[in-house]
This record gives sequence, C-alpha cells and structure tokens, in this order.
Amino acid sequence: MRILRFSVIYVCLAVTAILPGCDSDKKLFKKLDVVGAGITFENTINSTDDFNIIDYLYFYNGGG
Repeated sequence: MRILRFSVIYVCLAVTAILPGCDSDKKLFKKLDVVGAGITFENTINSTDDFNIIDYLYFYNGGG
C-alpha cells in the first residue's frame, strides 16, 4: 500500500510539472514567404532510366 501511495504522489508531481508548459497559443515556428525567408534556390531531382528511386535507394536523401 505504501508503494501505491508514493506512485500516486510521483504521478501527481509529474503532471503538475508538465502542465504549465502546455500552452497551445505558443508557436515554435512561423510560416515565411519566399522573400521573407531569402530562399533563392529550388531543389529539383531529375530522374533518368539509370538514376531513379528503384535502382538507387538513396535517391531522395537530402531532397527536402
């Protein structure tokens, strides 16, 4: 019974430590337009008969 009581106390402490950080209005990222972000390139991947996802499994690595 003593172990159960300590388990409940630990769970309550964990919940009260986590809940203040759950703010749904706070955003980590915001969407930028191309001009605002300063992106001046386009990552295009050209597939050929010899160079494609079927023959080369790492075709899209770094593609995004």
